[in-house]
Amino acid sequence: MRVAVLNRGADHPGGDLVHIAELSRALEFYPYNVSRSHRSFPDRPVALTQYHLAHVQHINFDWCRPNFRACWEAAIPYVVTCCNYDSLFGDVTWPEVVEWLNRAAAVIVYT
Repeated sequence: MRVAVLNRGADHPGGDLVHIAELSRALEFYPYNVSRSHRSFPDRPVALTQYHLAHVQHINFDWCRPNFRACWEAAIPYVVTCCNYDSLFGDVTWPEVVEWLNRAAAVIVYT
């Protein structure tokens, strides 16, 4: 199974990058081929049609939107890991976040 791990750019450190590195390492223990993209679409597009599943990190930033759209366009399921923030950043709306979560195959929440 090929898994695409999608997140923000890796230009500054953060717990999300640690989480993705450990998640990728753990998945590689199983028969998964993991590919990490540390840049959101459209900065560095990845052809998701070659993947079976995507793992999308975050839901509350405007740079998340293209990651979800890419999953929908490739018609692949996705899992979301989201941090509990009490606000949205950029031009993201709460109805968008609800749609992103409702369309997810699974949601993993951490604080």
